[in-house]
Parts: sequence; C-alpha cells; structure tokens
Amino acid sequence: MLAELDTWCAPQPLGDLAANGLRAFVATKLAAGHHASTLTRQLKMLRAYYRRLCDAGQVHREHLPRVRSVELPLDTTLSVPRPYTPEQVAELWRLLDEHWPKLPPEQEWRWVGRWRDGRSPYSRIRAHAIRCQLDAIIALALHCGLRKVGDPAAR
Repeated sequence: MLAELDTWCAPQPLGDLAANGLRAFVATKLAAGHHASTLTRQLKMLRAYYRRLCDAGQVHREHLPRVRSVELPLDTTLSVPRPYTPEQVAELWRLLDEHWPKLPPEQEWRWVGRWRDGRSPYSRIRAHAIRCQLDAIIALALHCGLRKVGDPAAR
C-alpha cells in the first residue's frame, strides 16, 4: 500500500501527505471495489508507519495528527462469528485420539527419554510426537479465534 500511495501522491513526497490526500486515496480505493476491512487494516498500518517516521525525525510531527484524523472506512458487512460447538470440538479430539494416540502419561517421559538418548527408535514415539504437535496447532488456532467457513450446503 505504501508504494501505491507514494505513486498516487507523486510528485508530493509521502512524508508530506496531507489528510485530504489520504482521504481521497481511501475514497478512490473504495470506489475501485476494495473492501472496507482491508482498507481499515492498511490505514492502521500506515498510521503506525507514520508514527515510526515521526519518532525517527523523518516526518514533521504536525503530519501525524492529520494522518490519524482520517476516518476508517465503515465496514458494511455484518459478519456473525460462527465458532465451533463443544460437540464438534469433542468429536475432533475423539478422532485425534483414534488416529494419533498419545502414550499413557506414566510411559510418556520414559519412551521420549529413551528416544532422546538414542536407545529407542523414533517409530515408537512417532504417533505421540505428531499428536502433541497437532494438539498445539489446534489449541492455538481455536484460542486465536478459528471460525467455521460458511455452510457448503447453503452455497
């Protein structure tokens, strides 16, 4: 976005961008069909970039409030979060238990330690290791707000 904005503002340098120029740029992007949420994200990045330029002394401090005064585009989509139900998450864990069983807790460190010391082959802990990785990835995705994609039957 910065390179595109720099080209759009030429011959005026990007550091001297006035709020009206930035508003016109956003309006042009909206008219061209860019989504409001994308432009909002890009404007937030641009604000952070200008803050960095001000802190580095590359842009005069009076430009920062002007850039911050540009209103974020109004997102007209009314998306409703569609989280997974507890039953769906329980079914996922059940399938993982079936396909990638973990070692029993009393044997886990014994076999992992033996493999680490070179006294046991990786094949003995392979399913356990893969399952631990899957648990971490899935937990991160769920805690970061993973949502269901639209219902394929409704398309």
